[in-house]
Amino acid sequence: MEEDEITLNVGGTLFVTFRETLSKYPTTKLGSLSDSSPYYRKRKNYYFFDRNPDLFNTILDFYRNDILHFPSHVCSGLWHQELRYWGLSVSAISECCYSTYVKYSNDDIVIQNLRRTLDEGSEFTQGHISLNTSDSKSDLDVSNPSDQSLNLRSKFWRCLSNPRSSTIAQIYNCLYFLMVFLSALLAIFHTIPELRSGDRDFNTDLNRTEIYALLRINTNNRKEVDMGTKEFPLWMIILDLLLAGFFSVELFVRIMICPNKKEFFRDWLNIMDVILFVAICIRFTIEQNPEWFLLSYDIVILYGVTYSVTVFRLFRFFRLARQFSGLYVLLLALRSSWKEFILLFCTVLLFALLFASCIFYAEYREPTTFPHMLSGLWWAIITLTTVGYGDHVPKSAGGQLIGSMCATCGIIVLAMPVAMIVANFNDYYQKNKDREKFKELYDFEQKRKLVTLDM
Repeated sequence: MEEDEITLNVGGTLFVTFRETLSKYPTTKLGSLSDSSPYYRKRKNYYFFDRNPDLFNTILDFYRNDILHFPSHVCSGLWHQELRYWGLSVSAISECCYSTYVKYSNDDIVIQNLRRTLDEGSEFTQGHISLNTSDSKSDLDVSNPSDQSLNLRSKFWRCLSNPRSSTIAQIYNCLYFLMVFLSALLAIFHTIPELRSGDRDFNTDLNRTEIYALLRINTNNRKEVDMGTKEFPLWMIILDLLLAGFFSVELFVRIMICPNKKEFFRDWLNIMDVILFVAICIRFTIEQNPEWFLLSYDIVILYGVTYSVTVFRLFRFFRLARQFSGLYVLLLALRSSWKEFILLFCTVLLFALLFASCIFYAEYREPTTFPHMLSGLWWAIITLTTVGYGDHVPKSAGGQLIGSMCATCGIIVLAMPVAMIVANFNDYYQKNKDREKFKELYDFEQKRKLVTLDM
Protein backbone atom coordinates (compact mmCIF):
# COMPACT_ATOMS: atom_id res chain seq x y z
CA MET A 1 0.00 0.00 0.00
CA GLU A 2 2.97 2.30 0.70
CA GLU A 3 4.04 1.97 -2.90
CA ASP A 4 0.75 3.51 -3.95
CA GLU A 5 1.35 6.58 -1.80
CA ILE A 6 2.43 9.83 -3.48
CA THR A 7 4.00 12.84 -1.76
CA LEU A 8 3.24 16.35 -2.98
CA ASN A 9 5.22 19.39 -1.85
CA VAL A 10 3.02 22.44 -2.34
CA GLY A 11 4.69 25.69 -1.33
CA GLY A 12 6.84 23.93 1.25
CA THR A 13 4.02 21.92 2.83
CA LEU A 14 3.94 18.15 2.30
CA PHE A 15 0.71 16.40 1.33
CA VAL A 16 0.44 12.60 1.13
CA THR A 17 -2.32 10.82 -0.78
CA PHE A 18 -2.79 7.76 -3.02
CA ARG A 19 -2.07 7.63 -6.75
CA GLU A 20 -5.39 5.86 -7.18
CA THR A 21 -7.15 8.95 -5.74
CA LEU A 22 -5.48 11.29 -8.24
CA SER A 23 -5.77 8.96 -11.25
CA LYS A 24 -9.57 9.24 -11.17
CA TYR A 25 -9.12 12.39 -13.24
CA PRO A 26 -6.25 11.62 -15.67
CA THR A 27 -6.72 14.76 -17.76
CA THR A 28 -5.86 17.05 -14.83
CA LYS A 29 -2.37 18.07 -13.75
CA LEU A 30 -2.32 15.88 -10.64
CA GLY A 31 -4.00 12.96 -12.39
CA SER A 32 -1.30 12.79 -15.08
CA LEU A 33 1.77 12.85 -12.79
CA SER A 34 4.57 10.42 -13.56
CA ASP A 35 8.26 9.95 -12.79
CA SER A 36 9.11 11.82 -15.99
CA SER A 37 7.03 14.84 -14.96
CA PRO A 38 8.96 18.17 -14.70
CA TYR A 39 7.54 18.58 -11.18
CA TYR A 40 9.13 15.34 -9.89
CA ARG A 41 12.17 15.66 -7.62
CA LYS A 42 13.84 12.24 -7.82
CA ARG A 43 16.35 12.80 -5.02
CA LYS A 44 13.64 13.69 -2.50
CA ASN A 45 10.96 11.48 -4.05
CA TYR A 46 8.17 14.04 -4.19
CA TYR A 47 6.47 16.37 -6.66
CA PHE A 48 7.01 20.08 -6.05
CA PHE A 49 4.49 22.80 -6.95
CA ASP A 50 5.09 26.46 -6.14
CA ARG A 51 1.50 27.18 -5.10
CA ASN A 52 -0.37 28.31 -2.02
CA PRO A 53 -0.63 25.30 0.36
CA ASP A 54 -3.69 26.76 2.15
CA LEU A 55 -5.66 26.58 -1.10
CA PHE A 56 -4.38 23.14 -2.04
CA ASN A 57 -6.44 21.40 0.64
CA THR A 58 -9.56 22.37 -1.31
CA ILE A 59 -8.06 21.07 -4.58
CA LEU A 60 -7.05 17.77 -2.97
CA ASP A 61 -10.51 17.36 -1.43
CA PHE A 62 -11.94 17.38 -4.95
CA TYR A 63 -10.03 14.18 -5.79
CA ARG A 64 -11.23 12.59 -2.56
CA ASN A 65 -14.90 13.69 -2.72
CA ASP A 66 -15.39 14.22 -6.48
CA ILE A 67 -16.77 17.73 -5.91
CA LEU A 68 -15.32 21.19 -5.25
CA HIS A 69 -16.33 23.26 -2.22
CA PHE A 70 -14.79 26.72 -1.74
CA PRO A 71 -14.22 28.43 1.61
CA SER A 72 -16.02 31.77 1.59
CA HIS A 73 -13.19 33.72 3.27
CA VAL A 74 -10.86 33.45 0.22
CA CYS A 75 -11.08 35.87 -2.73
CA SER A 76 -12.83 34.08 -5.59
CA GLY A 77 -10.23 35.43 -8.03
CA LEU A 78 -7.69 33.02 -6.53
CA TRP A 79 -9.96 30.06 -7.30
CA HIS A 80 -10.11 31.10 -10.95
CA GLN A 81 -6.30 30.94 -11.07
CA GLU A 82 -6.07 27.69 -9.10
CA LEU A 83 -8.59 25.86 -11.31
CA ARG A 84 -6.71 26.96 -14.42
CA TYR A 85 -3.37 25.87 -12.97
CA TRP A 86 -4.51 22.42 -11.82
CA GLY A 87 -6.58 21.85 -14.97
CA LEU A 88 -9.92 21.41 -13.21
CA SER A 89 -13.25 22.04 -14.91
CA VAL A 90 -15.84 24.46 -13.50
CA SER A 91 -18.38 21.63 -13.81
CA ALA A 92 -16.77 20.12 -10.69
CA ILE A 93 -17.90 23.06 -8.53
CA SER A 94 -20.69 22.29 -6.09
CA GLU A 95 -23.91 24.18 -6.77
CA CYS A 96 -23.80 25.72 -3.28
CA CYS A 97 -20.49 27.41 -4.21
CA TYR A 98 -21.55 28.88 -7.57
CA SER A 99 -22.03 32.33 -6.07
CA THR A 100 -18.52 32.27 -4.53
CA TYR A 101 -16.90 31.41 -7.86
CA VAL A 102 -19.04 33.72 -10.01
CA LYS A 103 -18.57 36.69 -7.65
CA TYR A 104 -15.12 37.36 -9.11
CA SER A 105 -16.46 37.59 -12.68
CA ASN A 106 -19.32 39.87 -11.63
CA ASP A 107 -17.02 42.12 -9.60
CA ASP A 108 -14.48 42.23 -12.43
CA ILE A 109 -17.15 43.42 -14.90
CA VAL A 110 -18.19 46.20 -12.52
CA ILE A 111 -14.58 47.26 -11.89
CA GLN A 112 -13.70 47.24 -15.60
CA ASN A 113 -16.78 49.37 -16.42
CA LEU A 114 -15.89 51.87 -13.71
CA ARG A 115 -12.26 51.95 -14.86
CA ARG A 116 -13.12 52.57 -18.52
CA THR A 117 -15.64 55.27 -17.66
CA LEU A 118 -14.05 57.16 -14.77
CA ASP A 119 -10.31 56.59 -15.08
CA GLU A 120 -9.66 57.66 -18.67
CA GLY A 121 -6.37 59.47 -18.81
CA SER A 122 -5.45 58.69 -15.20
CA GLU A 123 -2.87 56.40 -13.63
CA PHE A 124 -5.55 53.77 -13.15
CA THR A 125 -6.49 53.40 -16.83
CA GLN A 126 -4.29 50.41 -17.54
CA GLY A 127 -5.84 48.31 -14.79
CA HIS A 128 -3.20 48.95 -12.14
CA ILE A 129 -1.41 51.84 -10.51
CA SER A 130 1.78 52.82 -12.23
CA LEU A 131 4.74 52.37 -9.93
CA ASN A 132 7.02 54.45 -12.13
CA THR A 133 7.63 57.62 -10.18
CA SER A 134 9.59 59.35 -12.91
CA ASP A 135 8.02 62.50 -14.27
CA SER A 136 6.75 62.16 -17.81
CA LYS A 137 7.66 65.83 -18.37
CA SER A 138 11.29 64.81 -18.56
CA ASP A 139 10.61 63.25 -21.96
CA LEU A 140 9.93 66.72 -23.34
CA ASP A 141 12.66 69.14 -24.30
CA VAL A 142 11.64 72.37 -22.55
CA SER A 143 14.01 74.33 -24.79
CA ASN A 144 12.18 73.13 -27.88
CA PRO A 145 9.25 75.48 -28.75
CA SER A 146 7.23 72.66 -30.36
CA ASP A 147 7.58 70.51 -27.24
CA GLN A 148 6.60 73.48 -25.08
CA SER A 149 3.49 74.00 -27.20
CA LEU A 150 2.63 70.31 -27.01
CA ASN A 151 3.07 70.33 -23.25
CA LEU A 152 0.85 73.42 -22.93
CA ARG A 153 -1.87 71.84 -25.09
CA SER A 154 -1.70 68.65 -23.01
CA LYS A 155 -2.10 70.64 -19.79
CA PHE A 156 -4.96 72.66 -21.24
CA TRP A 157 -6.74 69.52 -22.48
CA ARG A 158 -6.29 67.82 -19.11
CA CYS A 159 -7.76 70.90 -17.43
CA LEU A 160 -10.88 70.76 -19.64
CA SER A 161 -11.38 67.01 -19.63
CA ASN A 162 -10.25 65.94 -16.15
CA PRO A 163 -11.66 68.12 -13.34
CA ARG A 164 -9.47 66.44 -10.73
CA SER A 165 -6.19 67.12 -12.51
CA SER A 166 -5.53 70.51 -10.85
CA THR A 167 -7.02 73.36 -8.85
CA ILE A 168 -7.54 75.39 -12.05
CA ALA A 169 -9.45 72.45 -13.55
CA GLN A 170 -11.72 72.34 -10.50
CA ILE A 171 -12.37 76.10 -10.72
CA TYR A 172 -13.16 75.79 -14.43
CA ASN A 173 -15.57 72.94 -13.77
CA CYS A 174 -17.35 74.99 -11.11
CA LEU A 175 -17.73 77.76 -13.72
CA TYR A 176 -18.97 75.21 -16.26
CA PHE A 177 -21.50 73.89 -13.75
CA LEU A 178 -22.74 77.46 -13.13
CA MET A 179 -23.17 78.05 -16.88
CA VAL A 180 -25.07 74.79 -17.37
CA PHE A 181 -27.27 75.60 -14.37
CA LEU A 182 -28.01 79.09 -15.76
CA SER A 183 -28.89 77.61 -19.16
CA ALA A 184 -31.30 75.22 -17.42
CA LEU A 185 -32.92 78.14 -15.57
CA LEU A 186 -33.12 80.12 -18.80
CA ALA A 187 -34.99 77.28 -20.49
CA ILE A 188 -37.58 77.58 -17.70
CA PHE A 189 -37.74 81.40 -17.90
CA HIS A 190 -38.46 81.19 -21.64
CA THR A 191 -41.79 79.51 -20.90
CA ILE A 192 -43.05 81.96 -18.22
CA PRO A 193 -45.58 84.37 -19.85
CA GLU A 194 -45.07 87.05 -17.18
CA LEU A 195 -41.41 87.42 -18.20
CA ARG A 196 -42.29 88.28 -21.80
CA SER A 197 -41.80 91.99 -22.50
CA GLY A 198 -44.36 92.63 -25.24
CA ASP A 199 -45.56 91.80 -28.74
CA ARG A 200 -42.94 90.74 -31.27
CA ASP A 201 -42.42 93.22 -34.12
CA PHE A 202 -42.75 91.28 -37.38
CA ASN A 203 -41.96 94.38 -39.52
CA THR A 204 -45.25 94.05 -41.40
CA ASP A 205 -48.50 95.94 -41.91
CA LEU A 206 -50.57 92.84 -41.16
CA ASN A 207 -52.77 92.94 -38.09
CA ARG A 208 -52.55 90.40 -35.29
CA THR A 209 -55.40 88.26 -36.58
CA GLU A 210 -53.69 87.87 -39.97
CA ILE A 211 -50.36 87.09 -38.28
CA TYR A 212 -52.02 84.41 -36.16
CA ALA A 213 -53.52 82.90 -39.30
CA LEU A 214 -50.16 82.85 -41.14
CA LEU A 215 -48.39 81.29 -38.18
CA ARG A 216 -51.31 78.87 -37.65
CA ILE A 217 -51.57 79.84 -34.00
CA ASN A 218 -54.58 78.71 -31.99
CA THR A 219 -55.70 81.92 -30.25
CA ASN A 220 -57.48 79.90 -27.57
CA ASN A 221 -54.14 78.40 -26.53
CA ARG A 222 -52.19 80.97 -24.52
CA LYS A 223 -48.98 78.96 -24.79
CA GLU A 224 -49.00 79.18 -28.58
CA VAL A 225 -49.79 82.89 -28.51
CA ASP A 226 -47.06 83.73 -25.98
CA MET A 227 -44.35 81.54 -27.50
CA GLY A 228 -45.14 82.61 -31.05
CA THR A 229 -45.79 86.34 -30.80
CA LYS A 230 -44.32 87.66 -27.54
CA GLU A 231 -40.81 89.12 -27.27
CA PHE A 232 -38.12 88.12 -24.77
CA PRO A 233 -36.89 90.88 -22.42
CA LEU A 234 -33.48 92.41 -23.16
CA TRP A 235 -31.77 90.88 -20.09
CA MET A 236 -32.90 87.41 -21.14
CA ILE A 237 -31.60 87.92 -24.70
CA ILE A 238 -28.22 89.13 -23.40
CA LEU A 239 -27.93 86.20 -20.96
CA ASP A 240 -28.87 83.76 -23.72
CA LEU A 241 -26.19 85.24 -26.01
CA LEU A 242 -23.54 85.10 -23.27
CA LEU A 243 -24.30 81.44 -22.51
CA ALA A 244 -24.34 80.54 -26.21
CA GLY A 245 -21.02 82.35 -26.65
CA PHE A 246 -19.43 80.56 -23.69
CA PHE A 247 -20.44 77.07 -24.88
CA SER A 248 -19.46 77.87 -28.49
CA VAL A 249 -15.98 79.06 -27.51
CA GLU A 250 -15.59 76.10 -25.17
CA LEU A 251 -16.53 73.69 -27.98
CA PHE A 252 -14.09 75.17 -30.49
CA VAL A 253 -11.26 75.25 -27.93
CA ARG A 254 -11.81 71.58 -27.10
CA ILE A 255 -11.86 70.69 -30.82
CA MET A 256 -8.58 72.54 -31.44
CA ILE A 257 -6.62 71.14 -28.49
CA CYS A 258 -8.01 67.60 -28.31
CA PRO A 259 -5.25 65.02 -28.95
CA ASN A 260 -7.46 62.69 -31.02
CA LYS A 261 -10.10 64.29 -33.27
CA LYS A 262 -11.49 60.92 -34.33
CA GLU A 263 -12.18 59.84 -30.76
CA PHE A 264 -13.49 63.31 -29.94
CA PHE A 265 -16.32 63.06 -32.47
CA ARG A 266 -17.22 59.55 -31.34
CA ASP A 267 -18.32 60.93 -27.98
CA TRP A 268 -22.09 61.48 -28.05
CA LEU A 269 -21.78 64.54 -25.79
CA ASN A 270 -19.42 66.21 -28.28
CA ILE A 271 -21.77 65.38 -31.17
CA MET A 272 -24.63 66.86 -29.16
CA ASP A 273 -22.60 70.05 -28.56
CA VAL A 274 -22.08 70.46 -32.32
CA ILE A 275 -25.80 69.94 -33.00
CA LEU A 276 -26.70 72.42 -30.25
CA PHE A 277 -24.28 74.97 -31.72
CA VAL A 278 -25.90 74.71 -35.16
CA ALA A 279 -29.42 74.81 -33.66
CA ILE A 280 -28.68 77.91 -31.55
CA CYS A 281 -27.13 79.72 -34.53
CA ILE A 282 -30.24 79.05 -36.64
CA ARG A 283 -32.56 80.06 -33.79
CA PHE A 284 -30.77 83.36 -33.12
CA THR A 285 -30.67 84.17 -36.86
CA ILE A 286 -34.42 83.68 -37.21
CA GLU A 287 -35.17 85.63 -34.00
CA GLN A 288 -33.17 88.59 -35.29
CA ASN A 289 -35.25 88.55 -38.50
CA PRO A 290 -38.85 88.04 -37.26
CA GLU A 291 -40.31 88.91 -40.68
CA TRP A 292 -38.99 85.53 -41.91
CA PHE A 293 -41.76 83.85 -39.92
CA LEU A 294 -44.30 85.30 -42.34
CA LEU A 295 -42.46 84.24 -45.51
CA SER A 296 -43.13 80.52 -45.19
CA TYR A 297 -44.56 78.17 -42.63
CA ASP A 298 -41.43 76.01 -43.14
CA ILE A 299 -39.48 78.73 -41.31
CA VAL A 300 -41.87 78.38 -38.37
CA ILE A 301 -41.32 74.59 -38.37
CA LEU A 302 -37.53 75.04 -38.58
CA TYR A 303 -37.61 77.50 -35.68
CA GLY A 304 -39.75 75.13 -33.62
CA VAL A 305 -37.37 72.22 -34.29
CA THR A 306 -34.23 74.21 -33.41
CA TYR A 307 -35.94 75.60 -30.30
CA SER A 308 -36.87 72.09 -29.21
CA VAL A 309 -33.34 70.78 -29.84
CA THR A 310 -31.92 73.33 -27.38
CA VAL A 311 -33.71 71.44 -24.61
CA PHE A 312 -30.94 68.84 -24.88
CA ARG A 313 -28.42 71.34 -23.47
CA LEU A 314 -29.37 69.92 -20.09
CA PHE A 315 -27.36 66.84 -21.04
CA ARG A 316 -24.26 68.95 -20.49
CA PHE A 317 -24.67 68.10 -16.82
CA PHE A 318 -23.25 64.67 -17.74
CA ARG A 319 -19.88 66.30 -18.40
CA LEU A 320 -19.67 66.97 -14.69
CA ALA A 321 -19.91 63.26 -13.96
CA ARG A 322 -16.10 63.01 -13.79
CA GLN A 323 -16.20 65.37 -10.84
CA PHE A 324 -19.32 63.79 -9.34
CA SER A 325 -18.71 60.12 -10.06
CA GLY A 326 -22.02 59.14 -8.44
CA LEU A 327 -23.82 60.33 -11.59
CA TYR A 328 -21.75 58.03 -13.81
CA VAL A 329 -22.25 55.19 -11.32
CA LEU A 330 -26.00 55.64 -11.72
CA LEU A 331 -25.71 55.57 -15.54
CA LEU A 332 -23.46 52.50 -15.46
CA ALA A 333 -25.85 50.70 -13.13
CA LEU A 334 -28.78 51.48 -15.43
CA ARG A 335 -26.83 50.30 -18.48
CA SER A 336 -25.82 47.05 -16.80
CA SER A 337 -29.46 46.45 -15.80
CA TRP A 338 -30.81 46.22 -19.36
CA LYS A 339 -31.98 42.64 -18.81
CA GLU A 340 -33.89 43.69 -15.71
CA PHE A 341 -35.46 46.57 -17.65
CA ILE A 342 -36.62 44.17 -20.36
CA LEU A 343 -38.05 41.91 -17.66
CA LEU A 344 -39.81 44.89 -16.06
CA PHE A 345 -41.21 46.09 -19.41
CA CYS A 346 -42.45 42.64 -20.44
CA THR A 347 -44.00 41.94 -17.04
CA VAL A 348 -45.82 45.28 -16.87
CA LEU A 349 -47.01 44.90 -20.47
CA LEU A 350 -48.28 41.37 -19.86
CA PHE A 351 -50.24 42.33 -16.74
CA ALA A 352 -51.46 45.56 -18.36
CA LEU A 353 -52.93 43.65 -21.32
CA LEU A 354 -54.50 41.14 -18.95
CA PHE A 355 -56.18 43.74 -16.73
CA ALA A 356 -57.13 45.94 -19.72
CA SER A 357 -59.15 43.04 -21.12
CA CYS A 358 -60.67 42.24 -17.72
CA ILE A 359 -61.69 45.82 -16.93
CA PHE A 360 -63.19 46.39 -20.38
CA TYR A 361 -65.51 43.40 -20.09
CA ALA A 362 -66.19 44.01 -16.39
CA GLU A 363 -67.38 47.55 -17.27
CA TYR A 364 -69.11 46.50 -20.49
CA ARG A 365 -72.56 47.41 -19.11
CA GLU A 366 -71.39 50.87 -18.00
CA PRO A 367 -71.91 53.37 -20.86
CA THR A 368 -69.63 56.11 -19.47
CA THR A 369 -66.49 54.13 -18.63
CA PHE A 370 -63.81 52.48 -20.77
CA PRO A 371 -65.21 53.00 -24.29
CA HIS A 372 -62.51 50.73 -25.74
CA MET A 373 -59.67 48.50 -24.61
CA LEU A 374 -57.01 51.17 -25.27
CA SER A 375 -58.43 53.27 -22.46
CA GLY A 376 -58.38 50.10 -20.36
CA LEU A 377 -54.70 49.60 -21.24
CA TRP A 378 -53.90 53.18 -20.18
CA TRP A 379 -55.80 52.66 -16.91
CA ALA A 380 -54.03 49.33 -16.25
CA ILE A 381 -50.54 50.83 -16.73
CA ILE A 382 -51.35 53.81 -14.51
CA THR A 383 -52.80 51.52 -11.82
CA LEU A 384 -49.97 48.95 -11.99
CA THR A 385 -47.39 51.71 -11.53
CA THR A 386 -49.43 53.03 -8.56
CA VAL A 387 -49.83 56.47 -10.14
CA GLY A 388 -53.63 56.58 -10.40
CA TYR A 389 -54.58 59.75 -12.29
CA GLY A 390 -58.29 59.06 -11.78
CA ASP A 391 -59.30 59.96 -15.35
CA HIS A 392 -60.73 56.44 -15.77
CA VAL A 393 -62.46 54.87 -12.77
CA PRO A 394 -64.38 51.55 -12.65
CA LYS A 395 -67.94 51.90 -11.35
CA SER A 396 -69.25 48.35 -11.18
CA ALA A 397 -68.48 45.98 -8.31
CA GLY A 398 -66.64 43.62 -10.69
CA GLY A 399 -64.59 46.51 -12.10
CA GLN A 400 -63.63 47.71 -8.63
CA LEU A 401 -62.56 44.18 -7.67
CA ILE A 402 -60.37 43.98 -10.77
CA GLY A 403 -58.98 47.44 -9.97
CA SER A 404 -58.01 46.27 -6.48
CA MET A 405 -56.30 43.18 -7.89
CA CYS A 406 -54.50 45.33 -10.49
CA ALA A 407 -53.15 47.73 -7.84
CA THR A 408 -52.02 44.83 -5.63
CA CYS A 409 -50.30 43.07 -8.55
CA GLY A 410 -48.57 46.34 -9.46
CA ILE A 411 -46.81 46.47 -6.08
CA ILE A 412 -45.57 42.89 -6.48
CA VAL A 413 -44.71 43.11 -10.19
CA LEU A 414 -42.67 46.30 -9.83
CA ALA A 415 -40.92 45.27 -6.62
CA MET A 416 -38.97 42.31 -8.01
CA PRO A 417 -37.24 43.82 -11.09
CA VAL A 418 -36.72 47.17 -9.33
CA ALA A 419 -35.02 45.36 -6.43
CA MET A 420 -32.57 43.78 -8.91
CA ILE A 421 -31.84 47.17 -10.48
CA VAL A 422 -31.25 48.67 -7.03
CA ALA A 423 -28.91 45.77 -6.21
CA ASN A 424 -26.87 46.54 -9.36
CA PHE A 425 -26.64 50.19 -8.36
CA ASN A 426 -25.53 49.28 -4.83
CA ASP A 427 -22.85 47.02 -6.29
CA TYR A 428 -21.48 49.78 -8.56
CA TYR A 429 -21.77 52.41 -5.84
CA GLN A 430 -19.90 50.33 -3.25
CA LYS A 431 -17.14 49.34 -5.71
CA ASN A 432 -16.69 52.98 -6.73
CA LYS A 433 -16.60 54.05 -3.10
CA ASP A 434 -13.87 51.46 -2.38
CA ARG A 435 -11.85 52.59 -5.40
CA GLU A 436 -12.02 56.25 -4.40
CA LYS A 437 -10.90 55.39 -0.87
CA PHE A 438 -8.03 53.33 -2.32
CA LYS A 439 -6.98 56.28 -4.51
CA GLU A 440 -6.89 58.52 -1.45
CA LEU A 441 -4.65 56.02 0.34
CA TYR A 442 -2.42 55.74 -2.74
CA ASP A 443 -2.09 59.54 -3.07
CA PHE A 444 -1.25 59.80 0.64
CA GLU A 445 1.42 57.09 0.23
CA GLN A 446 2.96 58.88 -2.77
CA LYS A 447 3.09 62.19 -0.88
CA ARG A 448 4.73 60.47 2.06
CA LYS A 449 7.37 58.95 -0.27
CA LEU A 450 8.13 62.40 -1.71
CA VAL A 451 8.52 63.87 1.78
CA THR A 452 10.87 61.00 2.70
CA LEU A 453 12.97 61.58 -0.44
CA ASP A 454 13.22 65.32 0.26
CA MET A 455 14.51 64.61 3.74
